[in-house]
Amino acid sequence: MNNPIKIVIADDHDCAASGLENRLKADECFEVTGIAKNSEELFMLAEETQPSVIITEIDIPVKEGLEAIEQLIKKHPCIPVIAYSLRREIYIIDRIIKSDVRGYVSKTSPAEEIL
Repeated sequence: MNNPIKIVIADDHDCAASGLENRLKADECFEVTGIAKNSEELFMLAEETQPSVIITEIDIPVKEGLEAIEQLIKKHPCIPVIAYSLRREIYIIDRIIKSDVRGYVSKTSPAEEIL
């Protein structure tokens, strides 16, 4: 594929981030341009790499995850954000939806769901 979808992953859990990265790299439609371990790295990578999509854990450290997502969307409204997490509480999912993310995927879902 000539123009792969550039993706930044944000997750402070190495195994989860690496697993997602490996799954995305297995498909030539995707190119992982960076992995952030916290919200500060996420903001830096979003600015530097201008990804097509950001996939972020909602509980990343430094700045509270949902607050970081809301700020990220305000700063980069043209970059779609997909939130993913083990959290399934209704009030969390409601807040995620209200933050204008483009989607939410549970970490317990099959990998194909995030694709």
